[in-house]
Amino acid sequence: MTDLDDLKRLRLIYEQSLGWGPFPTEECFTAGITGKLHGELVVYLADIAGIASHGQKLKAISPERRLEFLKLSSRSFWDKFPSPETPQRITLERVPNLFHLMEDVEEARRLIIAYLD
Repeated sequence: MTDLDDLKRLRLIYEQSLGWGPFPTEECFTAGITGKLHGELVVYLADIAGIASHGQKLKAISPERRLEFLKLSSRSFWDKFPSPETPQRITLERVPNLFHLMEDVEEARRLIIAYLD
């Protein structure tokens, strides 16, 4: 894929998945993602969705903003907030909406890193 294709894909992920609600709060509780971890997840997803919403406009961001976006997206949620049991709780069968949301945010994060790095 070219950089332009990556940015179009990034915007598409935002438009089809990350930019829509409602947030699957009930599924978070089903998966045992509560309290501080729930708050961290919401903020993390909002950060990645916010960057993804830029789409092709990422080409025009300042060097400072580029570094900020790289820092926000440099690690997956699981790397930032390691918990051995949490990934096993988020399965397609158990919490499908949350599962797909996490897959989409990870794809967006990889596209962001690939473009900005």
